[in-house]
Amino acid sequence: MSNRDGAESTKKVQTGSRGVDTVFPMISKIAEELSISPRSIELVAVSIGPGGFTGLRTSVAIAKMISFSTGATIVPIETAIVIVASSKTDKHLYYVLSGVKHDTFWLSKIHLENKEWCCSASLSCVAELEKCINEADGVFADSFAPEVLSSLCLNNDVPLFNSEPNAQALLRLGRELYNSGVSIDPLKISPLYPREPEAVRMWKELHKK
Repeated sequence: MSNRDGAESTKKVQTGSRGVDTVFPMISKIAEELSISPRSIELVAVSIGPGGFTGLRTSVAIAKMISFSTGATIVPIETAIVIVASSKTDKHLYYVLSGVKHDTFWLSKIHLENKEWCCSASLSCVAELEKCINEADGVFADSFAPEVLSSLCLNNDVPLFNSEPNAQALLRLGRELYNSGVSIDPLKISPLYPREPEAVRMWKELHKK
């Protein structure tokens, strides 16, 4: 969170307890530190995924609640862009793997266009990545990446980085997009899932029968 004077503050929030809200009290605490009143909030930058199902639903819901209650503008940003921006890299084209499940994953192509990071993404696999990895300046992935990824990057002389998105990069990207007029209707924002949630799939299967 930052105020109009440029002062910033970030804090980690403990998760895992369904019966205790730790997010809003922390937001309130930071707002008090930076002398930010609810009605003065202008922008909420939210990382929309791919990521954990529950975490994405929670973050998007919080963004909506703040927007509805304060009138703040929401700027949605793909998590893959936040990952690349967090690395402070100076190259131009990267691939980000996320949402790994068995032999498939969500593959995001992040590239610079007119000095802005752009993203094109789809569900993919190692065989598809192998066809295009030579054009990349680097690949980002987390601990769930396919085991073959390391050797694939090594054989093609492409650096492999750990995915480590941070709040400062998200806020910086959010400001840039906000200043250029990018935003979304709170009613239309939704998490970006790499594939249909398991609960939805099971519900459909149940009702088919």
